[in-house]
Amino acid sequence: SHTAVPVKHVIECYECGYRFQLHGRVPKTNCNKCRATLDLSDHTIDKRWSGTLKTAGTVRVTADGVVEAGSIIANDFILEGKVEAGNVKAMRRLELRPGARFSEHNLQAADLAIAAGVSIALIEPAEYRDVEIAGTLRANLQVTGTVTIHTGGLLQGELHGESLVVKE
Repeated sequence: SHTAVPVKHVIECYECGYRFQLHGRVPKTNCNKCRATLDLSDHTIDKRWSGTLKTAGTVRVTADGVVEAGSIIANDFILEGKVEAGNVKAMRRLELRPGARFSEHNLQAADLAIAAGVSIALIEPAEYRDVEIAGTLRANLQVTGTVTIHTGGLLQGELHGESLVVKE
C-alpha cells in the first residue's frame, strides 16, 4: 500500500510578507507571524473587471479578461489578457502568455516567466529574483537568482545576475 502525502505549498502573507509552508489545500489560513486571515483561493478574470482582490492563490486573466482599475495582490499572476490600469503585485511569480498586454509600471513581481510564443520588450531596467524565458524578452535585467532560457527562448539586452542556465 502507498501513503499519500499532502502537497506542500509555499505561502507568502500579502499583509506582512512572511513566508511559510502549508500542507494540503484549504480555502483559508492564518499567517503564522501576523495572524491575518489569508484567502488561498484561485481566481479567474474573464471579462472587464475593476476592484480589489487579495489572495495567496493564483489570479489568471484570460484572453477575454481586462483589468480596468483597482488593485490585485496574488501569490501567482498569469496574464493572457490586458491590464489597462490599476496595480498588480505577484508575491511570487508573474507569467506572461500569448496575448498579454500591459504597462510595465502596472506589474510588480518577484519572479518572471515568459511563455513560448510571447515577445515582450521592457523599456525600464527590471529587477527579479528568478526569470524563465521560453519566448522572446528584450530588457535590461538585474537578477538575484537564476535566469533560465528554454529551448526557443531568446534574451536580448543586458543581464546582470548570479546564475544563467541555457537549455538545448
